[in-house]
Amino acid sequence: MEHLPLKPGGNCPITIPYLPTAPQYDNGLFLEYPARMGWDFSLWRTFDTFSGGSGASLDVGSWLTYNRMNIDELPPFLQTWLFFGLLSSVLNADIPLEDFVRRDIYSSGCWITTKELGRYLEEWGGRVNGSARTLGGGFDRNSYLDAVAEILCCADAVARNVARVVVYGGIPEPWQEQLEGVQFCASLLIRALAGAVEKVLGRHVDVGGLGRRGRMPLLERRMEESGWCPFVGAVVGREFAVDVRVYVYMLGTDRVRLDHSRCGVRFCGASNVGEGYRQRHVRDGCGCEIVRAPVDEVVEVLKRGGIPLMTVSYADGKPVLNVVEKDDETPYITISHVWTDGLGDPFANTILACQLTGISKSLENIASNNPQLQLRPQQSLPFYLDTLCNPAPPSPPHDSSSLRTGTLSLRQTHTLHTSSHGTLILDPDCALLSPSSPFHEVICRLALSTWNTRLWTYLESALAPRLFVRGTDGCVFDIEDLIARFRNGEFEDGVASEMYREAYVTYRVCIPRPASLPKLDLNPPNSPGSSGGALSPRHQNPDRDSTSDIPLQHTLRALAARTTTHPASDELFVLAALLNLPLGDGGGEEGGAGHLQMPTLLSSLWFIPLNALFSHGPRLQVPGFRWAPASILAMQGGGVGEVVPELVPGTLEASVGESLRAGARSRSESGAETGAGKEQMAGLGNEKKQRVGAGGETETENEGNEREGEGMVHRPLAYLHKEGKGLAVWVAGIWIKGDVGRGRDAFLVDVGAGEVLRVGILRGATRPTPDTDIITGTPHGTAIAAGDRTSTASSLIHSATTEPRPRPKSFSFSKPVYVILLASLFHDSHPSYTTSQMGVLAEVVGKTRDPSLTSRRFSFRQVALLAYREAVNVERTSRTGDFSGAVKWTKGEMVGPKWWVVD
Repeated sequence: MEHLPLKPGGNCPITIPYLPTAPQYDNGLFLEYPARMGWDFSLWRTFDTFSGGSGASLDVGSWLTYNRMNIDELPPFLQTWLFFGLLSSVLNADIPLEDFVRRDIYSSGCWITTKELGRYLEEWGGRVNGSARTLGGGFDRNSYLDAVAEILCCADAVARNVARVVVYGGIPEPWQEQLEGVQFCASLLIRALAGAVEKVLGRHVDVGGLGRRGRMPLLERRMEESGWCPFVGAVVGREFAVDVRVYVYMLGTDRVRLDHSRCGVRFCGASNVGEGYRQRHVRDGCGCEIVRAPVDEVVEVLKRGGIPLMTVSYADGKPVLNVVEKDDETPYITISHVWTDGLGDPFANTILACQLTGISKSLENIASNNPQLQLRPQQSLPFYLDTLCNPAPPSPPHDSSSLRTGTLSLRQTHTLHTSSHGTLILDPDCALLSPSSPFHEVICRLALSTWNTRLWTYLESALAPRLFVRGTDGCVFDIEDLIARFRNGEFEDGVASEMYREAYVTYRVCIPRPASLPKLDLNPPNSPGSSGGALSPRHQNPDRDSTSDIPLQHTLRALAARTTTHPASDELFVLAALLNLPLGDGGGEEGGAGHLQMPTLLSSLWFIPLNALFSHGPRLQVPGFRWAPASILAMQGGGVGEVVPELVPGTLEASVGESLRAGARSRSESGAETGAGKEQMAGLGNEKKQRVGAGGETETENEGNEREGEGMVHRPLAYLHKEGKGLAVWVAGIWIKGDVGRGRDAFLVDVGAGEVLRVGILRGATRPTPDTDIITGTPHGTAIAAGDRTSTASSLIHSATTEPRPRPKSFSFSKPVYVILLASLFHDSHPSYTTSQMGVLAEVVGKTRDPSLTSRRFSFRQVALLAYREAVNVERTSRTGDFSGAVKWTKGEMVGPKWWVVD
């Protein structure tokens, strides 16, 4: 794919053969082309439930029989339609084959080429802008944009289903490989066209996300064959747009030299320190000496409560380490690295001379390029490196994978990084960068690196004021400077400028920065002082306030994908140090982190990020905290839900679906209640609760919700009940009125007026793979895309990539009253809540009153999770669907947002 920037010395570009039997595009309407050629692709454009089993895919054999076509006709037709036809229709131009098909004079084969794509896009942009100038007000840009968006969305839907067919459809060779190539080219072309459309015609809600998600089976296979780590491959497939994925594959990675046989999609086993660990020289064959840190001086600084730093001097041409104590005046650099790269020694405070010389050279470059540091003549820039500044154990421990006991407290760890001038990142992939490397290569290598997958490096980079990346021969890239130059428009290079934008998006998503971290006020002025955690100010003043849990939700999501050698201790220590929580004086495995427990950490927060409730995997068994995940790390089987937006529909009338709203109105007018638990539901579900306004007046919930306009309201923050009864949350729900039976994995809920919700109980902690969303555990290929109104029911039961743990017990809806808590009513304002979302299946056990409220009657409902304690996936559809012949129906009713107490 020649329209992407190529890296000399990287992997060879992936070549896709031109299928000579393909018919030439007839330049007619794109959407009607299949019908003109005798094909019916309506099923590929909608894609609802088909086969069950391990994956969801169209039964290609039956579909071909219906179309009276053969399998060998499918790949050539799709190549013509999704590549040449798409180009012609979006650019409104004839596409000569010789511009996009090249002949190999050595093999006599023909291959797809995108060398001329940039020229075609520039010419199309010129024609559109020229028409706009000529026609003036007669040029309907919005209509043109809508027409192009419809074409691109159709092509994207079909390309996604081609990927599903390739992965799950059991297509035999050589047609599977041909379909892989067709889908590969179509995905890259859709991404390039979507970027050009946005640049020329403006933003469109349906176009901006095209080409950012979805599988690329051909690329996945090539990465596996090249020895890429499955975990890194999963990160690439989850976080990067399709063109960035191909670009980073062509860049290559230093990690292919490692043994990834122990790796999975949730962790990289090759990144953990274990038996056989050795320090690594900068270059093979180097025989330099070991340099030892003055450990006694380090210990003395630590005993005084200080933080030791190092400087480098030279004696007889050899580097020497000197200890200095951190003060408030001298600037210093913290160094972030991954231990398996061979920089440190688990059992001694030593470093190889070649490594130390390289660090010293990089520090000199930082000092020379940052005159504001104001170092004295001949003064070297101090630095902090854990392998030198944390005293090693006196003898190797029994477990050689254990590194060293940390010596800094939580507060010191936070201060160490926030007070530094910046963090210098050392990584073998980043070390491949040359001084002339472009912006997108720097960002992509950084995002691709194993450094960017580790838990401790998240802390070290998130708190640093600036990030510096070391390249080859000690050259240093100032990331903040590169980002500023990008924002000033310095990097513009035709089609490559799209890569710059994608690199910037990748940076914002993958690299934590201080601006994105939550700013926690541990003593909010409106909250009562309580050692067990404070209440949200919203409960004293229900009006909107300036506090948000969105940054903390994003932080939990980012941490969930990180890995570490010692997850049990490191997870809580890193999170506490990141948020600067006062939870102890010790550090590391046997100090502060060793005695930290999840309930203690949660109790220190005066609000709880809402996506923590909508997690999957094991939960705590501590009363009052049984709603909370036992771990947020995916490598521990944990995970947190999608980020819940601040603005949510406050009433059923503000949600998606006229039939849903009509059904709710009709039930409200009739007052009919059916099914199990009628009396309890009447008491718990239909009362009008009052709350106190800013001026002391009372108002009903509905009145308060409508004040925000158009039914969208700012949701209150979740918090811990003062008497330890659980988590108080303000969310929507689905009352379950009927009996589902015992031992079901999935069921359908009829909420009236033809509206059906599919509910699938997730089997324990799923293990995502490159085609699996790390939170929901459902394959990307079968998950619902924004704007769809159908989905794959079989994805709710299981997929080819899940590894379920034994189910604790069956359950029955015959007697108790149950509810499914939802983060939000379904609506179109946020892509995560249009048709599918995570929920929590819970049992209603009564009501409780919050004793911390001194206002008038303001009741909550106590809701206890089932003993099964698993998240559910809820999908909205108007179809009945099928769960592999195991369909079970029940009655239900949608409930607008209310207060609940969950345990």
